[in-house]
Amino acid sequence: MQSKEEIEETARPVPEAARSVKSDIIGDQDMAFARGVIEGEPQPLEQGIHDSARLLEALFDAIPDVIGVQDKHHRIIRYNAAGYRFLRLSPQETHGRYCYELIGRVKHCDSCATAECVRTKSPSQIEKFLPELGIWLECRAYPVLDDRGEVLYVVEHLRDITERRRAEAALRQIEWMLSKGRSPASAPSVKSATAAYGDLVQLNACRVIRDAVGEELLADIVGDFLDLLDTSGAVYEQNGDYALGIFSSGWCRFLDEASRRLCHTDDNRTALACGRWHCHESCWNDVSKHSIDTGEPVDRECAGGLHLYAVPIRAGTKIVGSINVGYGDPPRDPTRLGELASKFAVDVEELRRHADAYESRPPFIVELAKRRLVVSAGLIGEIVARKWAQVEQEQLQAQLVQAQKMESVGRLAGGVAHDFNNMLSAILGHVELAMDQVEASRPIHADLLGIQSAARRSVELTRQLLAFARKQTIQPTVMNLNAAVSGMLKMLRRLIGEHVEVVFVPGADLWAVELDSSQFDQVLTNLCVNARDAIDDVGSITIETTNRVLDQDYCTRHVGYAAGEYVELTVRDDGRGMDRETLARLFEPFFTTKALGKGTGLGLATVYGIARQNSGFIDVNSEPGRGTTFKVYFPRRVGEPAVSQSVEVPAPARGTETILLVEDEASILSMTQRMLEAHGYAVLSARTPGEAIRLAAEHSEEIQLLVTDVVMPEMNGRDLANRLRATHPRLKCLFTSGYTANVIAHHGVLDVGVHFIQKPFSSAELNAKVRKALL
Repeated sequence: MQSKEEIEETARPVPEAARSVKSDIIGDQDMAFARGVIEGEPQPLEQGIHDSARLLEALFDAIPDVIGVQDKHHRIIRYNAAGYRFLRLSPQETHGRYCYELIGRVKHCDSCATAECVRTKSPSQIEKFLPELGIWLECRAYPVLDDRGEVLYVVEHLRDITERRRAEAALRQIEWMLSKGRSPASAPSVKSATAAYGDLVQLNACRVIRDAVGEELLADIVGDFLDLLDTSGAVYEQNGDYALGIFSSGWCRFLDEASRRLCHTDDNRTALACGRWHCHESCWNDVSKHSIDTGEPVDRECAGGLHLYAVPIRAGTKIVGSINVGYGDPPRDPTRLGELASKFAVDVEELRRHADAYESRPPFIVELAKRRLVVSAGLIGEIVARKWAQVEQEQLQAQLVQAQKMESVGRLAGGVAHDFNNMLSAILGHVELAMDQVEASRPIHADLLGIQSAARRSVELTRQLLAFARKQTIQPTVMNLNAAVSGMLKMLRRLIGEHVEVVFVPGADLWAVELDSSQFDQVLTNLCVNARDAIDDVGSITIETTNRVLDQDYCTRHVGYAAGEYVELTVRDDGRGMDRETLARLFEPFFTTKALGKGTGLGLATVYGIARQNSGFIDVNSEPGRGTTFKVYFPRRVGEPAVSQSVEVPAPARGTETILLVEDEASILSMTQRMLEAHGYAVLSARTPGEAIRLAAEHSEEIQLLVTDVVMPEMNGRDLANRLRATHPRLKCLFTSGYTANVIAHHGVLDVGVHFIQKPFSSAELNAKVRKALL
């Protein structure tokens, strides 16, 4: 039983603490007792002992730090209120349990203040990180001894020092960076540090990253990390080629050189493939390749005992490579050093000297380097993406200029062909009329034949120009390209010759297209003849068909292309190929690489025009010595392939009908009138639409047919026909023109029900068209 004096002595050390305790924690009676003790008021002895214990209990719970009492076996006796709040457990849930159980462990920590206190019977203090709680703790332990000096209990004082540790780490980071004198000059130079990897750059066949970023900037980026960590760093292309690599530390250089010696070769390609270049295998296969394949950062121990951290490099949505950096201390454990010495075939003592020479880096520096590596990967990817965008922009600009040039040339060619056709119409028409009046036995008849032959060759040239200019009149039908190619193979093999093999690979389930069959014949023939001419000796031409869907992304990179479904016709040869200069002018009219007199330069121009006229595209890939591949895309036509049918031309017959002929070119008007009259027709001729309207109004009898040029002054041929049908409702019409006019056709395709004859034409062709129009 304590005396009043003893109770007072117990209470004296804590008068200020007692005053600071809130009444809601201790209670009114406790506070009254505390005031009585502090102020010296007399209290009953038994009441004093009881209330003193309650006061000490209240003061124990009021301490803001965690205070706990354990036995020497780490079993919990109790915590103060702060301890239960910290653990988020009640007294019933903690009493009698081991302290380490409360954080999910099966034994006490390796560094434990309580265990040290029990062992030494003296106070102990440690700081440790608890990953289970994610905090740093300062742990102090004080022993409570019995009469024999043995530990009965341990009082444990815990304090959360996480914020303090963070502040200290930040301060150390600033001090370290200042002490390093970090400046661009301190980064490892490419010349001094890349000897181990430098020769591998020559094996870079990909060069996407290296060409876009450049060696100097890559060296600055990698060197920045090596200034932090002093190990190794590398940038890999997507296929595994080195863009840049540096061994900075003596440890890494030593093991790389040893690893190379194991390959027993001076040839880097052989060394890379042998599987004993351990450093390369770690950097590439184990880490960087995995980061590229998964698209995620990879952190693993490398073959040399350090760690490697690799981050994928993205240019837009595409992974183009990986950047990695080594970090961590070399192993110093004798067993591990022995394993590495055996693996790399080096002396273990020399390996230990390199390990001891390595300067350790604080953990926060490693974390800093990792974060900056992610940023650098983004920087490299952004540079590559911008380079791609720049190249794509330049390509698109070049394509646009080329398309504009081709369009301008096309308009010029169409205009020339139109005027030339008018002249050829007059030449051929008058030659034909003259030949009808001259006996075949007379010498002048042979001269007329020569004129006719030359004019007809000129007609073919103008038709090719019109095809290029997309002003050729066509009458498309639904067709299957497999059937069309198969029908031409026999003719193509005869045309090309026996020294070149022609192979046809038809596509399965080929879609139908809508084409003029004669135009398709022109396309395939021209492509195959050009392929034959590109083969110097023996070789092969492969014709393929397949269905193809062009997406918007593809069409964005190709000026003038439209997304959709197409049938692709491919003609591939293994001939000489072409350089870039030739490719740039390939489809221009009259451009040819053939010898003088061997070609007109209109074959591929014709193919180009036909593809465009049919809302398709043409693409070509070629390199000198590697052959050429042409791909022509024709839009898919929804519908069943049509069965090819021959069109029967009515047999020539003498007519009795009246024809109103309108032509603004006097020579063609006269010639056409003579042709029609020679076949028995009555002809009313006019040079202008106004004159034609007047003649029709003055003519009392019925006019059965209007033959009119499409393009004329005053009004076009279709408007003239509509005007005349107001007074002659049964009037039929045949249009003539040197090229397709939009008033009777759209994109060269004749409107339904329109009769048309292309200039120049012969007397027989004119008569056949007239008879067909009159039916």
